[in-house]
Amino acid sequence: MALSTAILDVLAAIAGLLSGQIVNEAMMNQIEAIDGDSASKSSGSVYSVSYYRPAAGHREQLEKMLSEAPNDTSAGNVLMQHLEGGPWTFLTIARYNSWDDFATGEKTSVAQTTKKDSPWSRMRDHTDFHTDTLTDRISP
Repeated sequence: MALSTAILDVLAAIAGLLSGQIVNEAMMNQIEAIDGDSASKSSGSVYSVSYYRPAAGHREQLEKMLSEAPNDTSAGNVLMQHLEGGPWTFLTIARYNSWDDFATGEKTSVAQTTKKDSPWSRMRDHTDFHTDTLTDRISP
């Protein structure tokens, strides 16, 4: 009995590793999809990487908001979900063609933040934690 349990544990571990590899490959495929076919198309790109943790009971609402097409100047977006628990649940990557495109989108969205039913305000209702990191492409 102990031997069969050990064998099942090993099989479960192998299945877990394989599923992790599939998830990682899918994630890389999504990132490559927003980056275009050629490095020359995205050589001046800027990326905004954001982590989100939903407020208690608001996971579905936050996922729905993050899944909607953004109304900004981004050239591509990816939404990923943390499957095994952690300090964050959702990760988004938005690609902008340039720093100018990013700044234009930010300038436009700032005016919306003071409105009561703005997307920014609704996002705050569903989010317990959020952070952004900005970067640009440093390698083809």
